[in-house]
Amino acid sequence: ERHAGLSALAETRVRALGLDNVKFVVGDGWRGLPDHAPFDAINVAAATGKMVPAELEEQLAERGRLVAPVGSPGQHLVRSRRSLRGFAREQLEAVRFVPLVHGESLRDSLGGTSGPD
Repeated sequence: ERHAGLSALAETRVRALGLDNVKFVVGDGWRGLPDHAPFDAINVAAATGKMVPAELEEQLAERGRLVAPVGSPGQHLVRSRRSLRGFAREQLEAVRFVPLVHGESLRDSLGGTSGPD
């Protein structure tokens, strides 16, 4: 999550449900969590624009998969799978997601405020 307040609210609600196996991170989702990679699966819940971010694909483990809404203006879910030969991508269903903001674009969209970069 980009916003600390939203992350804290979500954490409060999840903990109230008795779930303790969820980790909350505030930061730029475009960058992923390279210090915790590799991942077996990555699910992106905001549209990444015209392509799957290479930064996220690179964090996949061998045989790992990533699903992300891709496209502008029309969006489709794209599944990317990592193998020894590289990445295989397939287009799935048509979808509509809010854009994944990153870097300075978040500061611009919120009128000068931003979470950690």
